[in-house]
Amino acid sequence: LELYVNGYNRSYKTKRFRYRVEWLDENGLLIQSKTSVWLPGSAMGQSPFSLKAVAPVPKAVNFRMDTRKWE
Repeated sequence: LELYVNGYNRSYKTKRFRYRVEWLDENGLLIQSKTSVWLPGSAMGQSPFSLKAVAPVPKAVNFRMDTRKWE
């Protein structure tokens, strides 16, 4: 399973953020993985951005993605 996220930063300033993707099995249960960590991301002002994540195991059928401000 692969996740592609495309977005656009409407601000004139570069925005830094963190994101985390957690992978879920067919029962909706979290798959424990070393890849489910907060990662840095950024989007330049008035520009598109994209993120990609790949499931660590074939049994992943869904995902949950969280974002938060860079602090």
